[in-house]
Amino acid sequence: MPAITDTLNRINQVRAVRVQDTEDRNHTGKGFKRVYKMNTKILIKGEKVHDVGCTLFLMSFADDFEIEKFDAKNIKEDEKQAVMILVESSEDNAAEFFNCIGEDFPPHAKVDSVDKEDYDGGVKSLESFRSGFMAAQQQKFVNVGAGLLDEVKEFRNESGEKQDQTTGTLHDINLKI
Repeated sequence: MPAITDTLNRINQVRAVRVQDTEDRNHTGKGFKRVYKMNTKILIKGEKVHDVGCTLFLMSFADDFEIEKFDAKNIKEDEKQAVMILVESSEDNAAEFFNCIGEDFPPHAKVDSVDKEDYDGGVKSLESFRSGFMAAQQQKFVNVGAGLLDEVKEFRNESGEKQDQTTGTLHDINLKI
C-alpha cells in the first residue's frame, strides 16, 4: 500500500488538473462538458475496519475529491467487519475517489477486499453526513467520559476504604506500643 503522503500528493495533482481545466475553459470561451453522475455502493471488508478511523478517513477523501453525496456505515458482511459506502458524484470525481480508497487505509485497518457495484437508491449530501457523523462521534466521547468518571469514583471509594483500614491498623499498632 502506498503511503498516505503519496495519496495526498495525488489529491493535489488532481486538484491542479481541475484548476487548469477550469482556467482553460474560462480563457478559451468553450462551454462546459456534460457531467454524468454515478451512484455506487462500495464495501470495504476485513478483519479490522470498525473503530480504526475508516469512516473519518473516507469522509476526508470524499471531501478532497469533491464528492457531492456520501454516506458510510459500519456493518457486518459474511461474518466480517465491513464499511458500506454510498457515493453519488461525477464520473471523474468518483473514479479518483475509488482509486484512492482501493489503495490507502488508516494505519490500524486490516482490509481484505474492496468491492463496488452500481446503486440505485438515494444518497445524503456530504454535509448532511458530516453533521450526523460528528454528532455520533461526540456522543461516543460523552459515553467514554461518563464511564471514566464512574471508574474514578469507584477507585476513590476503594482507595478511601483501604486508607481507612490502614489508618485503623496503624492506630491499633500505636495503642499496643
